[in-house]
Amino acid sequence: EVLRCVQINVWSGSTYELEPAGASTLYHLLWGRFGSFEPEGQAAERYRALVSELHRLRPSIVCVNEADSEAWVRQLAEDLGLASIWHPGVAVVRLGPVALPPGIEEGDAILFHPQLQCEHAARRALSGSVWGSRLAANFGDATQALSVRLRTPAGRRLFVLGTHWRATLIEDEVGSQEAEALASTYGGK
Repeated sequence: EVLRCVQINVWSGSTYELEPAGASTLYHLLWGRFGSFEPEGQAAERYRALVSELHRLRPSIVCVNEADSEAWVRQLAEDLGLASIWHPGVAVVRLGPVALPPGIEEGDAILFHPQLQCEHAARRALSGSVWGSRLAANFGDATQALSVRLRTPAGRRLFVLGTHWRATLIEDEVGSQEAEALASTYGGK
């Protein structure tokens, strides 16, 4: 059995800053949106290029970071003929189906060939305050690990972990300290 695995950070294109700049906190919570670095249409072009390259690679498993939304992941999985699990990784305030600001649900996913039967899926928060797919009160960086236990057609069990360690650059002292604390907590040096 040969399994092809791909790990990719697809980057949502977001500035991670609420717009419009200078608006009140209440306005941002009710109607705000993250700004975008990309001009109109570039995200769609990037998506088409991603699908084309993944078709060429024919992966059995794809771990995805910074996917724009659960709907985006479902579409990618459908376009590739794969099954998927997804979990939000960035959320501001969420209670059930209500998200404030609406539309901010970037997250991570594991896509897998349907012949690889998913026996179990789990998620663990590494940082931030995103407690579940429907509960969050997060105003900073949030990182997580997703896992799936798959069974191959030959009956072998396979564990796959997709981990997103940090959503921002580690260029400053605070970022470096946070990265060291995560590594220390989760077994790194």
